[in-house]
Amino acid sequence: RSFVFEVANTSNEEQSVDFSEFYLVDSRGNKYQADSAGQTMKVTLSEKMVHKIKAGKKRTFVVDFMPAFPMNEKYPILLAGDKVIQLQ
Repeated sequence: RSFVFEVANTSNEEQSVDFSEFYLVDSRGNKYQADSAGQTMKVTLSEKMVHKIKAGKKRTFVVDFMPAFPMNEKYPILLAGDKVIQLQ
């Protein structure tokens, strides 16, 4: 299952986002690791997981998780490195 994330770099320096550190957690506590990530509206042939974002810019990414996140789960929790985010 794919999810779309908008990532903003509010710093004054180029930053990297490492989608290999992204996990979804379902209501039973099962974890689903990000398997691939690509910037929307941009064709990429590689499945790189680390993407750079220039200072002051926003980028939108489509991220696939494996195993596939259950369709009946509506609001998963996202673990992104050391951050825990309740998705809505």
